[in-house]
Amino acid sequence: MSPNFKKEGQSSVGAQVMEPPIAFKTSQPESTAKSNTPPGKGSEADPQLLLALLQLEGQVRVAQTVKELCFLLANDTRRLIGFRQACVLSIGKHLVAACQVEVVSSVAVVDRKAPMVQWIEEVVASLWENQALQAPCHLSVEQCPKHLQADWKRFAFPHVLWCPIIWGNQRAMGGIWLAREHPWQEAEIQVVRRLTETVAHAWNALGKKKTSVKHWTVSKRWLWFGLALLVGVMCVPVRLSTLAPVEVVARDPAVVTAPLDGVIAEILVDPNTAVQEGETIFRYEDTTFRNDYEVAEKNLAVGFMEYRKVTQGAFLDDESGASMP
Repeated sequence: MSPNFKKEGQSSVGAQVMEPPIAFKTSQPESTAKSNTPPGKGSEADPQLLLALLQLEGQVRVAQTVKELCFLLANDTRRLIGFRQACVLSIGKHLVAACQVEVVSSVAVVDRKAPMVQWIEEVVASLWENQALQAPCHLSVEQCPKHLQADWKRFAFPHVLWCPIIWGNQRAMGGIWLAREHPWQEAEIQVVRRLTETVAHAWNALGKKKTSVKHWTVSKRWLWFGLALLVGVMCVPVRLSTLAPVEVVARDPAVVTAPLDGVIAEILVDPNTAVQEGETIFRYEDTTFRNDYEVAEKNLAVGFMEYRKVTQGAFLDDESGASMP
């Protein structure tokens, strides 16, 4: 059925009152925007901003991991609003231990030991425990714990916007920390709130993928079959073995020695082969023996020549004859 439109001045019971759309366009100051808006009419939304919001929500829905979600929220939110710094934090059950910065805008890898990262984690954990971050809010140095206020100017900008990522009204998964120099407008807060609601839905869906457990239904017949198979396998003998050091000792040991020193040229029997007495086992290298033999022959020739010399001299000299053997 098409809706019935009434002219001004007419009224009907049950007529639906339409509120003017939220003005997402925040490039002008609030006072200027009010002065340019005709009285009695709502300001129009920026079509480009709405298109960018829809595109970003589409990217959030197709994200495959929580890390990808956090990266989109920290970096691509610049297409909707302007900021200088954005940090996406995850919040667990034990806040002090589980509150950690997952992604920082324009940074590829978060350094867990960086002073700024540790300071933001401690601030968010303290304020969350005090129930101060359950809804989108502005953060200032006065809200910061006293022992952390001294580092506010060092690590944060004057105006910080916090928007939690909460699924429904129960599970808090994290939040986004946005900081810049000038104040935040209400329209910008509504845009961030809308985006974090979409991120919370996707975050919850991705979390269920990791924690989902498949329940298998097994019939009694297969259960008995499995038990019988298990009993049968247990009845199969299994040979056990172990490793231990061992030493082999001969029953009747005998020492085999060589009569001479030298270099073995050839072994005539194979290892672990039975041999008999008098059988040749190895052969020496004969180079040394051949040299000794040749030297002995030379010495023999020299001795024979000396003998002949003495024999011939005995005929001429009596003393030489007396020295003959």
